[in-house]
Amino acid sequence: TEIYTLSLHDALPICSILIFGLPAISDYTGTMLFYRLHLYPLWVPYLFPVSISAQTGSVYLTLSVTVERYVAVCYSLHARSLCTWRRARACVALVLLLAAAYNTPRWFEVCTTVRTEYTFGDGDNSSVYENVMCPLRSLPAYKTYYINWSYLIVMYLIPFLGLVILNWAIYHQVSCYTRAELRQRFSIIFIAE
Repeated sequence: TEIYTLSLHDALPICSILIFGLPAISDYTGTMLFYRLHLYPLWVPYLFPVSISAQTGSVYLTLSVTVERYVAVCYSLHARSLCTWRRARACVALVLLLAAAYNTPRWFEVCTTVRTEYTFGDGDNSSVYENVMCPLRSLPAYKTYYINWSYLIVMYLIPFLGLVILNWAIYHQVSCYTRAELRQRFSIIFIAE
């Protein structure tokens, strides 16, 4: 299970560096023109959906760890039978599958085109690639419902509410245990006196 989780968490920083970090450095320093003009536009249509899928998977793996903690604290007698390696692997596989399925439209948002108008310092023209929005990304309904509302609900509301509710339940259960233990200690002290 840790291998899948680590590989998913490793994909996000690598994609982020390639999508956001290196182009920013290239724009700021004026170096790495080959990467910025040739490699970056070719990689973005593939790295962007992978990074968004990794982000979705990371959010829901965090939520699944919270569910496991909830079961371990609130149903401690059943935790050993409920939280098994097999179920953990199935959960990770399900999260990765659903993250990939939810982000499938992202593969059709960015297209790469070729333009030959860039002139290098020596006066030679060269083919340069650039990214443009695909027709899917231009649809108003797609922007409104998938990019805005669906992303808000799937990536923010569901995970946030799940984390709040489960962590509150864990806190409540721990505080009940603590109160019961304190009552038991005080009753033993009063009996001993």
